[in-house]
Amino acid sequence: FDFDIGWDKLTKEKAVELIRHLPVTIRGLEIFFAPYGEEFVKGIVEFVATATNLKRLNIRFTFAGGLKGGRDCGMGLAKALEKHPSIKELTLFGTDLIGQRNASDWEKALQTNKSLKKLECYGVAYRFFTANLSTLDDDASTVEVSDSEISAKVYWNDDTAPDATLTEDQEEEIKAASSAAGVEFFGMTGDIETCE
Repeated sequence: FDFDIGWDKLTKEKAVELIRHLPVTIRGLEIFFAPYGEEFVKGIVEFVATATNLKRLNIRFTFAGGLKGGRDCGMGLAKALEKHPSIKELTLFGTDLIGQRNASDWEKALQTNKSLKKLECYGVAYRFFTANLSTLDDDASTVEVSDSEISAKVYWNDDTAPDATLTEDQEEEIKAASSAAGVEFFGMTGDIETCE
């Protein structure tokens, strides 16, 4: 589902319903540019936990958002993938589902999962994303992170989005934990470009 092309007219409620009613026999799921937030991403996590035939999961430019959304949904996704019997390929590109606050969950999941053959993670420290500091909400500890097509309010602390970035050590530990033959991380560490 590319929510930038054709699916963009769905309301948040309809999008969540759609994800929650996908057939569990699906072998591949691609979600691009889904601006529906935490409930939608929770629906993806619930689907993955029950879709035992799923071979490929590709989530791009889709954020849970908020103070805990990215961390918690990422923890849930890691747990769902930990003992997943058939997943072969996982791509997380421009999401807040793998980061500093759930890195240990991902490390554990990838140590346990033996079906994964390809793992790709591209973070918001990648050159397309900017954190708009004028949108900083001190009460919610969030800031708007965006590229040219999507924006989301994500957790912001110590001048970074810790749910969408890793430390260099965390990145190396997660890479080492995976038994996948192909592991690629890009833009998961480093500074996020900011503007006011």
